[in-house]
Amino acid sequence: MPPLEAAPRAAEAAERAIELDPTLAEGHTTLGFVRSLYQWRWDEGRREIERALEVNPNHAEAHFSYGWYQAAMEDYKGGLASMKRAFELDPLSANYSFHLEWAYLWTGQPNAAIRQHDTTEELAPGMVCIDSLLGQALSEQGRYEEAIEAFETAEPTLGRPSCGKGVTLARMGRTDEALQLARKLEEAFDDEYFIPEFIAEVYGACGEKDRAFFWLERGLEAHSPAATCIRLWKGLETLQDDPRFQENLRRVGLLKP
Repeated sequence: MPPLEAAPRAAEAAERAIELDPTLAEGHTTLGFVRSLYQWRWDEGRREIERALEVNPNHAEAHFSYGWYQAAMEDYKGGLASMKRAFELDPLSANYSFHLEWAYLWTGQPNAAIRQHDTTEELAPGMVCIDSLLGQALSEQGRYEEAIEAFETAEPTLGRPSCGKGVTLARMGRTDEALQLARKLEEAFDDEYFIPEFIAEVYGACGEKDRAFFWLERGLEAHSPAATCIRLWKGLETLQDDPRFQENLRRVGLLKP
C-alpha cells in the first residue's frame, strides 16, 4: 500500500488506541513511527516513542522504532543499540533480526551483519523483507560474485529485480547490465508500488544522477519512509555533494543548520 494511503490510516488507528488507553505503549509507538518516518514531524514522533518507552521500557517495537528515528538523525551507533535491544527483548522475531543486520551495515560492520543473517535464516528460512542484506554485506566486502548470487536468490520472493544486484553490477563495472536492471525496476513499479529509492540507488551507482533524482523525487512525493534514510544508501553516495541531495534532506526536515 502506498505510504500516502497507509500512513494516515495508521495514525488514525494509533490515535484512537491512545484515546482508549493512554498507557498503551503500542499506540504511542505506532503513532511515533508514523509521525517521524512517514509524516516527517520529527519532534512529535520522538516524543511519542519516548512516551512508549516510559510506559513500557521493555516494549521491543518501541526500541525498534527509536532505532529508525536515531538512524534518520545520523546517530547510527544509537540506532544499532536500539535495534539490538529490540532483538534482545524479542529474540524469536525474524523481523528484528533482519533489521539488526541492517544496523550492523549502518555502522560499517559487514562481518557482524553476515553473522546476524545466519540467525535470521534460522528463525525464518528464506525470509526476504526488502532485499538481501546478506548480498549487501558481501558486496561491501568486495565479494561481488557471492553477492550477486545472494541477490538473485532473493528475487523470486521480491517479485522484481534486486536493486542490490544492480548496485553491485555497477560496482563491478558492468554498467550496461545495471542500467538494464534499473529499467526493469521501472517497469515493475508501474505494476506494483515499492520503495522508489531502490530505483534511484541503481541509477546513482551507475552515475545517472538525473534519473536518480527523478526517482528520489517520486519517493518524496509518496512520503516513502526511505526518503528519510537516503544517507544510508550506498548507491546514492555519489549524489551527496549535489545541491539536490541537500534539498531532499531539507524537505524531510533533516538538513542540519
